[in-house]
Amino acid sequence: MQGLLILMFGLLTVLGCATAQDGPAASAPAAPPESATVAIGDATYSVDLAISPEERQQGLSGREFMPQDAGMLFVFEDEQVRHFWMKEMRFPLDIIWIDAQCRLLAVAADVPTPPPDAANDEIPRVQSPSPARYVLEVNAGEAARNGLQPGDAVEFRGAIAGQHGC
Repeated sequence: MQGLLILMFGLLTVLGCATAQDGPAASAPAAPPESATVAIGDATYSVDLAISPEERQQGLSGREFMPQDAGMLFVFEDEQVRHFWMKEMRFPLDIIWIDAQCRLLAVAADVPTPPPDAANDEIPRVQSPSPARYVLEVNAGEAARNGLQPGDAVEFRGAIAGQHGC
């Protein structure tokens, strides 16, 4: 009988230790970092940010692909007519021009990639039709698929909510 009591006490001690380790003192796994998103109408895009001049110059150049519902948000300090090109791009894009009031200005749809051997002066440029503060690049066809239109409200969410003006 005494052996059974010792065995039961040992079992309760082990169970008690397991419960204590799983309680509030245990550290939970770190939450993944919150992603930056841009919402336009019913569409939401997870975005990489291009804020510094170096990031804006690099953009999406050299990437092999971009997942659907993803994009790159270019953030500028001021609002002016913007000029973009597709240097070293490997997939076509929709380029979405956004003004400082967080409204979609226009979409340059299905901007094609240049031939791999194109000289810099042969790569077509696209330009915003009026001053833009932000530029969102998404996969070609996304704007049409989601029915994005000039005048649509743009909102920055997630890790960039309340930052950069939108």
